[in-house]
Amino acid sequence: MDQKEWLALAKRGALDAMLSSLFDGTIKDVAARVAVLAKRKPDPRIAAALTEAVKDPAFTSTSSMPVLWTPLFTLLAKIGDAEVLAELAPLADDYDRRLGSSVASGMMQAKLKKLLAALVKRHGPASPAKAVPKQAASRVVASYDALLEDVLAVPEDDRPRAVLADFLQERGDPRGEFIVLQLRGGDAAREAELLAMHKREWIGAIADAIDLDDAKFARGFVESVSVAGRPRIKVATTAGHPTWGTVRRVTCTASQRRPIAVLTHPVMRALRTITGLDELGYYDLAHARHALPVEEIDLVCWSTRDDRPLEPRVHAALTDAHGLTSLARLQLNTISFRSGRPDLLDFFWKGALAQRLDSFAFRSDAGWVEVIAKLGLTSPRRIVVNEIFELTPKTKGGRLSQLFINYPRRHFYYDDAIIPTLENMTPGLFESITIDAPSLTSDPTLAPRLTAALARARG
Repeated sequence: MDQKEWLALAKRGALDAMLSSLFDGTIKDVAARVAVLAKRKPDPRIAAALTEAVKDPAFTSTSSMPVLWTPLFTLLAKIGDAEVLAELAPLADDYDRRLGSSVASGMMQAKLKKLLAALVKRHGPASPAKAVPKQAASRVVASYDALLEDVLAVPEDDRPRAVLADFLQERGDPRGEFIVLQLRGGDAAREAELLAMHKREWIGAIADAIDLDDAKFARGFVESVSVAGRPRIKVATTAGHPTWGTVRRVTCTASQRRPIAVLTHPVMRALRTITGLDELGYYDLAHARHALPVEEIDLVCWSTRDDRPLEPRVHAALTDAHGLTSLARLQLNTISFRSGRPDLLDFFWKGALAQRLDSFAFRSDAGWVEVIAKLGLTSPRRIVVNEIFELTPKTKGGRLSQLFINYPRRHFYYDDAIIPTLENMTPGLFESITIDAPSLTSDPTLAPRLTAALARARG
């Protein structure tokens, strides 16, 4: 292939075509093409093509060594993985004999040994365990379905998405351009234009199960959806569909247990956040048959209204939750303000779940600050009440180390909560109390009362 034609392919980002014609030219042409590949993001298809070139070299003259093979081996040492190591390791003992007895073959043998040493240092010795089956993304000719499977297998990795984008762009599919735009950024207007034209098509089979207007895309795929208010059957029948595989955030409606089949399906590898779930839905997640990847839940406890006790199985879920071993942040929303439910938190803090959490947020009336403080909590590391009161767990001395009050703007409900909370708090409960509430400290009628309440609470 003429060098100008190949460089035109490179300008369009047609990687498959670039690799299929990589060695179709002179030594100087191929060396320049390898330099172009070295400037691209690491891609398993590049590593696969270079590996095949090493296994069956197109050029073996002495003059090709410094011009072509030195930079090629250098690039392969940089981007090669365990699969490359497994492919090339068997050549180590007889590579020079395969190439014929010559000065050049000895030089290639030396370069191969150096490459293998670098890969072994990074990935460990080649073994059957390392010789994993080739993924679709490492093949020059790939099918859409196989490349999509690679994306869904590791939804947190951008590389399979970039590979799929190249594949689609080479075939004139606008989805490829959209994926590239979201991965690289820089043209929000074009992103919005493409999404407006193709959103339902790209969401596909789950479109009727979610709120299309609320669906958000990131890195080329749907990432945040709401199933709030959607028909039960429409949601349930989509459980396990591949489109769910890139979704990180799902919003539900309190008391809507319909999406449990979706949320607990193994395809939900990317799921990290669930909001609006009711307590029985939480129970189903907590006792799922396999550990879920969910890290954050916003939970609405309907049965805390009035003085009705929580169901025993919900108590069990709050204290154990073996299906939520990755849960790090939990927000508990109660509907009954000022009713008081110490048994709820008592069950919670006695369980193993609390020991795993980084952050626990509680939304109810401000009297809960005192309730929580008296439970003897030692974890999680951060407890927030009503997004205003932040508690730090107990120190070795037995007291909670800090209470931080963050109240930048006035609010019709919380105006009557902060000062009474401090006035009714057991003196000396915290080692330190810090407040950031300019809306209160600047009020000439409230500031003196706040100062007196702080002094009393600090003991």
